[in-house]
Amino acid sequence: MIDKNFDLTSDYNSNPDTILIRFGELYLKKGNRPLFIEQLKKNIVARLAKFEHGGLQKLRNGFLLNLYPQSNLKAILNHLQTVSGIAWFAPAWKLPRNLETISDAALKAGASLIEKSKKFAVCCSRADKEFSKKSVQCNTEIGAVIDEATDLTVDLEEPDLEVHVRILHKQALLFFHKFDGFRGLPVETSGSVLTLLSGGIDSPVAALRILSRGCRTDFLHFYNYSSPRAALENKIRELVNHLAGFGTRGKLYLVPDLPFELVSRKFPDNFKMVLFRRHVTRLADKICRQNNLGAIVTGESLGQVASQTLENLTTISAPTKRPVLRPLIGMDKEEIINYARSWGSYDISIDDYKDCCSILARHPRTKTSAAEASKLEKNIELDVLDNEALSQLTTLSYDVNGLEPLPAGEKA
Repeated sequence: MIDKNFDLTSDYNSNPDTILIRFGELYLKKGNRPLFIEQLKKNIVARLAKFEHGGLQKLRNGFLLNLYPQSNLKAILNHLQTVSGIAWFAPAWKLPRNLETISDAALKAGASLIEKSKKFAVCCSRADKEFSKKSVQCNTEIGAVIDEATDLTVDLEEPDLEVHVRILHKQALLFFHKFDGFRGLPVETSGSVLTLLSGGIDSPVAALRILSRGCRTDFLHFYNYSSPRAALENKIRELVNHLAGFGTRGKLYLVPDLPFELVSRKFPDNFKMVLFRRHVTRLADKICRQNNLGAIVTGESLGQVASQTLENLTTISAPTKRPVLRPLIGMDKEEIINYARSWGSYDISIDDYKDCCSILARHPRTKTSAAEASKLEKNIELDVLDNEALSQLTTLSYDVNGLEPLPAGEKA
């Protein structure tokens, strides 16, 4: 999230009055670009609904989010970082298009940063190519003023302080910090999916990755607790609330794993894991069909564990003709953990939780087939099993502010 070393009160001598927001690949969408931009605007407005600000102003390749003096800048920055479709953003000052004024503002607003720095660089770019001076000239003139007024030396390769200037058509922007956005495409531009959410590290990362590709997602969680309330209180609410901040709206479907447990004694121990995941796939397919969801998303990574071999993944996917998307398929565990840490899900995921898969056989077969699985499943009544599980389905809605409360009448 936002760099912990960034300290608004000590870094700036005056409050920025806007935030420059820049698109990423969204800008390459050509004919569909207005639709993507409008969706991103809606998502930003929804994400910042709790905060005071002066609204969004459209630029050629981004927005300006205007601020009030009382705007909670640090909180707004943190929330912007979870909006998919934003490449980067920067708290900035709006100024006249006058290099002397810009230089003076840089010295005043950045005085605290200057005191902490030894080397600097000026990085100017022009959205208005008809501005009287080219970018190199702007860099030179602004840099000369800062060089003369301070003890800083110019270093274009490894500066301690970067002074950024954007020359727009009617005004200029000055800023010192650029923060990485979540990138990707705006949520709700790539359809709706159902993400299988466990209590572990991988599936929340899969959800984040699919959100970054513009999908709105619902979640399906199988719990091994006495009630959905117990599952929610033990981690799942916190996990969904965190992921909700990266999306827009959706539903959480909670299903007990007890119906499967009761019939699993009829299966060989080394086949239970794969058969349970087929059970999950069948129910996910039915929920997708009932709610017009286009694909199933999982946190599986090829070969990471015994149940995730190519043969087993094929067996697990067989009960559905719907696409099964695996955003982590080529990532190793370290990459997944690093991503989870970067976007805040890791600390939630590592909390103790009674995960369904963890209580099944720990040594599943590495090579299975759909034909073998189907043969074993003939020992039970699949429709009865699935209907029993779905009859105990609990559904909750969420928006960017998190999950709705569980109904008061739901058993504890």
